[in-house]
Amino acid sequence: MELREYMKNILKEEGVILPKELIVKLYSEILKFAGGFSSLIQATSTMAGKAIANSIKSQFQNYDISQIIEVFYEETGMGKVKVEKLENGYKITILDTFLLKAHNKPELCLKPLQGATEGFLEAFENIEYNSRLEGMSIILERKR
Repeated sequence: MELREYMKNILKEEGVILPKELIVKLYSEILKFAGGFSSLIQATSTMAGKAIANSIKSQFQNYDISQIIEVFYEETGMGKVKVEKLENGYKITILDTFLLKAHNKPELCLKPLQGATEGFLEAFENIEYNSRLEGMSIILERKR
């Protein structure tokens, strides 16, 4: 089975479909009150990323992790990304995401993507990462 088709099937079984505008509105309201607490949102997203990876990693071990991440972002509707392998981690450049409509500061509205990606990679690869945002990119480096 092709990666994209396989991902669609798993997400249908494991996921919940919500309208993007609803998520933008909810997240926008949360950020109005919790701007400084965006780290809490990131931590929750990290747990979600780990949960997803743990539920799908056995089915996707034969695919390149960069492909998996790119297809995962697209098939979940979270956006479009480009994944680059770094010497000790990854650079995930956000090409497009509806979350940018939630707040005018990317460093706040991209926290869920940062957390989810970090958690996903940690669980999928059994490697701990430090992550940070650099503009529209998530930089993940292996912890030493």
